[in-house]
Amino acid sequence: MSDKHLFVNYSHYQDRPDPNMKQKMASHAAKYGPNGALAFRTSPEGTERAGEQPPSTSSNRHSPKQAQSSSSTPMQRSASIGSNPANSALREDYAMILARFDEFCACSGSSNANNPKSKVKVVHSEECSVLEDYLDLSAKHELPFRISLLIQQPAVLLLGTQKQDPLVTQCLLVAGQAAIDGLDPKFRGKASKRTLTLQQKALGAMQKLIAQRPNTIDDSLVLASAVLMAIAAFFDDTDAYKAHKPSLQKMIDMQGGMTQTSTHRMAKAINGAAEVNLAMCRYLALPRQDSNSKKTTTSPQIPAQAPLKLKYPMPPFAPEVTRSIERLSPGFQALAKSSKLCMQALQLIALVSKWSVLIDQPANSETEQRQLLSNTAGANARVLDLCTDSIETQRQAAFLLISLPIDAAHMKLERCICLGLLNLLHSLTMWQYPVPVRDRLVLDFTEGIFSLAPKDKNEEDCMIWLAIAVASEWRHCAIKLKDSPLLARHGHDAAVVCQLWVQKSKQLMDWLIVKCERARAWEDLAAICARFLWLRRLNGEWKQTWKEAMERRLRNMPRKKSRS
Repeated sequence: MSDKHLFVNYSHYQDRPDPNMKQKMASHAAKYGPNGALAFRTSPEGTERAGEQPPSTSSNRHSPKQAQSSSSTPMQRSASIGSNPANSALREDYAMILARFDEFCACSGSSNANNPKSKVKVVHSEECSVLEDYLDLSAKHELPFRISLLIQQPAVLLLGTQKQDPLVTQCLLVAGQAAIDGLDPKFRGKASKRTLTLQQKALGAMQKLIAQRPNTIDDSLVLASAVLMAIAAFFDDTDAYKAHKPSLQKMIDMQGGMTQTSTHRMAKAINGAAEVNLAMCRYLALPRQDSNSKKTTTSPQIPAQAPLKLKYPMPPFAPEVTRSIERLSPGFQALAKSSKLCMQALQLIALVSKWSVLIDQPANSETEQRQLLSNTAGANARVLDLCTDSIETQRQAAFLLISLPIDAAHMKLERCICLGLLNLLHSLTMWQYPVPVRDRLVLDFTEGIFSLAPKDKNEEDCMIWLAIAVASEWRHCAIKLKDSPLLARHGHDAAVVCQLWVQKSKQLMDWLIVKCERARAWEDLAAICARFLWLRRLNGEWKQTWKEAMERRLRNMPRKKSRS
């Protein structure tokens, strides 16, 4: 086999390549030049990392698309980062992510057939295609919370910490293909053949590793088990989920119990993601109120999650309730003091306040921001805080949502808050709900908001905030996916995928401006939003959504006939 078809890879048990391996990589780079795409850079931790892409040749095993992508350097490919700000600092940061993608590809193949113990790997073009699609979906066009390209999506964070582990690689390939399955407008909860094939390979790799080291549980096994458990929940495979969950717990127990290490925190977050997936499957099985026919449609499935026992604190409040209320933003404080929110809703909103502070944490300069968000242990901990807290928010919102009676008039606002947070976080965290769940959340939120009858100014303000925040995110999701080549590569019509978001975003904003006079002036609207959840980083998007709605209103207003 020609040397130009090989990827250089070192053992995942080593923290960095040995001098001989460095010399071999440097020699390869000198031989093939910049188009060999040997990304030799120093990370902020000081660890040299290398990823290599082969030159594009007729005998390359890549597909044409993959070969074209692989023949350029990470810095060259970072020039096409889509809607992200086009400044050199961000392009450099994205180049680092792409370099890690190159490394990830380097350990996704099988060993050299002539030497099973060889550290040299041959890339599987199909697996690289899946991974590139997943990174395209989760990193290239946008990263979570739209903070900066230095904030890493959980998959990219795993990519950095476990980049040389074939087992984690295989499991993330399954997660990537599952996310792509969920984008299919025809998706009905069943895994594609491609996903099932990758899943079987990952399960086989995990079982093989356990058999080789039955008394040793390393981090890769913990992460792999957690990812496979979340995938089972994504497809509502309760049998597989129930098999993975105790296995994961046993692995963590064998490591001495749950700790605050990045691996255990990530495993906890992925476990929360699995519970969100299951809760959303239960949510789809709940009856649905049709606003036109006033009839409910039912499903033969019965929700597995036992309803929460809702408690509404009444004044005088207990000290712990008072402390919970004091942690809320002014708008939610006013609602809580009037006993319109149950304790579960108070806890949910308090959690939102916690991670929203992390998102809007100010930096006095670009240098300070880069230091704050650079790939250091402290920044990774901050990413994990955002990841775990936002997933826990979705988990609590989902469980509260399926516990709230659909027809209870006094709980409509809480129901809209849950639906609003799930819609909002779907976009902000790059969370991939399957199409049926996504559409159900969109429709139920719209109908829920339309059915609200605010009894006072606080309730109306909350309704206004929910409407502008969610409508803006729907608009953003539609723009982002419409411009992404990912859907076209998989034969999906972007217009069809985004149609509901576009339609309901416009409908919701048009309704809000007609119904609420205070929503017609941006200064008033911004002041209302600031009382609930105001993210400075989304200020421009919210204002643009409002501006477009006002322009539609002016266009649709009847013109006065001029007197002749």
